[in-house]
Amino acid sequence: MAYTPILTYPSTLRADAETGRQPYMSFALKRHGDPTIDAKSIVFMYLPASLAVSDGANYQGVDLGAARQAKAGGDFLMGKGDALNANDIAGKALSAFKLGGEVTAAAGAELSLKLGIALNPFTNIAFEGMTPRTWSFEFKMMSESAEEAKTIRDIENLFRKNMYARKAGQLSLHYPPVVRTQFWDGESESNFLPMIMDSYITALAVTYNESGSMYHDDGAPVETSMSISLSETRALTQSDLYMKENFQYNRTGRDDMDSDVQNATSLEELSASVQKKDEEKNAAEAN
Repeated sequence: MAYTPILTYPSTLRADAETGRQPYMSFALKRHGDPTIDAKSIVFMYLPASLAVSDGANYQGVDLGAARQAKAGGDFLMGKGDALNANDIAGKALSAFKLGGEVTAAAGAELSLKLGIALNPFTNIAFEGMTPRTWSFEFKMMSESAEEAKTIRDIENLFRKNMYARKAGQLSLHYPPVVRTQFWDGESESNFLPMIMDSYITALAVTYNESGSMYHDDGAPVETSMSISLSETRALTQSDLYMKENFQYNRTGRDDMDSDVQNATSLEELSASVQKKDEEKNAAEAN
């Protein structure tokens, strides 16, 4: 019997996904330092209407003027390279004025304006690293029954609970779990939507009954709007994201992901592989 994830919204998602009519996404939790996925902490959700991806790189301006001036002056004294002309000498003198105190610097700046001469700072842009990517997803969940409202509540609480760190001692904390996020299209992982690396939950915002005051008989709100923000655990390199020979995502490079789960190609296979791991773990603990 196929393993059924305990948290799926909407309740019709499984049937629609298996027929290929409904793209969907999954969130799976992994404890820090553990390559396996927690079988009881998987959420399958519909794909939001809007999905944005933003990649960023950090660059810093670096002035190479001082080094260039020193080299040019040394070459001039040794008779190498191009000779410094009058403008170069004037610019260097004016630059020295600017380092001679407030009054002298003001006089040097004024003279520079009159002559129309300034030293070239030789500003270059130096690469410093990539920016860790962040993700945000907006879900609006309308419960058609009290049972579906309970599932929505559990989804919300699973994300919130695992956003928090656990105590590791009187003064220390365990890292919160990381989230493995994947996009699916029918029986395959989507080739068109981005690949997200393992991430921490950085923000969770929930609004109840945004459109009106509506409740089920047991008091559960009919409408729940949820915004979840994720931040990847590290900055990436090109080889983390892409295969060397083409533009395909390097899905095998997703950190230390469990190989059976990594090779799953559908919601059904992912569920079965995670159930198997959970059963093996329980059997080992029983022995």
